[in-house]
Amino acid sequence: MIGGGISVIICSPIDHENKRIDKEEKREFKRITARITTIWMILSVLSMWRRMEVVSICISLGILLTAVLQTPCVISRRKN
Repeated sequence: MIGGGISVIICSPIDHENKRIDKEEKREFKRITARITTIWMILSVLSMWRRMEVVSICISLGILLTAVLQTPCVISRRKN
C-alpha cells in the first residue's frame, strides 16, 4: 500500500492531449492528491490497528488499483 500511495503521489496528475494542465494547476493538483492519498493511507493503518481488517484491505486495494491503472499512462507519457 505504501508503494502504491507513493506512486500515486509522485506520478499525479496526469494530463491529456485534449486537456493540458499548466504548471500552477499541476502543483495544486499534486498537493491535493498528496493530501487525499495520505489521509486514506492513515485511515487504512488506523482501521487495521482497530482490527477492522476488511475496511483496511478495501482502502489499500483502492490505493493500489489507482497506482496500477495509472502505470500505463505514465509509461506512455515517458516514451513520448
